[in-house]
Amino acid sequence: MRLDNLQTGAMMEILCNERDGRIWATAITLIISLGAPYREVLTDLPARDSAFAALPVFRRGLFCFLSTFCEAEPLHGPASPLEENPMNRDEKIRLSLPSKGRMGEAALELLADCGLRVRKTNPRRYAASIPTLPGLSVLFQRPADIVVGVRDGSVDFGVTGMDLVAERRGANGSVLVVHDDLGFGCCRLALAVPEGWRDVETTADLASHAHALDRPLRVATKFPNLTGEFLRDHDVGSYDLVEAEGALEVAPTIGYADVICDLVSSGQTLRDNRLRPLEDGVVMRSRAVLIANRAALRTRPKALEVARLMLEYIEAHARAEEHLAVFANMRGESPEAIAARMFEQETLGGLQGPTISPVVGRDGEGWFAVHIVVRRKALFDAVAELRAIGGSGVVVSPVAYIFEEEPDRWRAMMERLDGGTDDENGVGR
Repeated sequence: MRLDNLQTGAMMEILCNERDGRIWATAITLIISLGAPYREVLTDLPARDSAFAALPVFRRGLFCFLSTFCEAEPLHGPASPLEENPMNRDEKIRLSLPSKGRMGEAALELLADCGLRVRKTNPRRYAASIPTLPGLSVLFQRPADIVVGVRDGSVDFGVTGMDLVAERRGANGSVLVVHDDLGFGCCRLALAVPEGWRDVETTADLASHAHALDRPLRVATKFPNLTGEFLRDHDVGSYDLVEAEGALEVAPTIGYADVICDLVSSGQTLRDNRLRPLEDGVVMRSRAVLIANRAALRTRPKALEVARLMLEYIEAHARAEEHLAVFANMRGESPEAIAARMFEQETLGGLQGPTISPVVGRDGEGWFAVHIVVRRKALFDAVAELRAIGGSGVVVSPVAYIFEEEPDRWRAMMERLDGGTDDENGVGR
């Protein structure tokens, strides 16, 4: 059994945070003798003194040792079948979130807005919790590693970009898209060429340009699978994919690639580097999604329950953000008579209808309190219509959640879980 990125990160955290040399030695001994990810045991070891705090060379040496060991097989031989099956690990459900960047911040903000605030007691640790979901452990990883972790079963859920899901999900169907649009991380994966290539406007032009070269077209990208498939589909002849990290926009200027295929949001970075996207060069459109390990949902009832709860919170919050609660006082002969006047208007129908109750007034007249939910963009039309039929004292309040009988995405997920699959855009088929 190999230690994955998550397990390696936990071991590195021990060496970064624990200062006692004896504790470091204990951590290394456990890794060598057990060859298994005992994160919880190691994380709880106390630090007592700073004997090795001033030995950065020794610390770097330990890092190198662990990095090398984590790529090797354990010394005690092959793992048992119990260890190899991720479904046989502890019953703690794991959710991975992006560890940093705009997507990481947006994921934490979304969960907090939905009532699923992440509690991270130590900012240096790569683990946290969600008090609303006590059976869930939150981990922090690179977005690309999140897909791999969910695919391999080391984590049960993850928030990452659909572009990375399409690139790294594999062909075994183990990654299931639970929510296909979390409302942030919107961008597109697109081909871009130097501004000086005035005769290359479309992928057909790029194919002609590639055929005219006396060497393969060099395409720098972080998405070799998606990019290669797109180039083949558009008959772009002979090409070499140059896999690279960091800022790809400089690749044509430096000279190690002719064009790039990278994520684009506003396009300003392309323009700043004298590049422009092809008119029909969009490989795919991406956004942040919630994914899950299919086997975990099928075999672990607790994982399926967490999926349902997260979908309930996210969907109810998203629906509520589009609506407002409106209260008003209105004279009338009866609730039925007031409702009839309201149903004649364009925006006063509410979700199923208005809630109308009598008001105990000082003057004893027939006042009623009206409560409806209206779409946020139709608020001023609703207020005008209420006034037109005798409403007054209009009060408007935000709505935290609107729970329906069952979220549409939950039903769609269950259908895919029972036998369907997802296409590259996360849509079940």
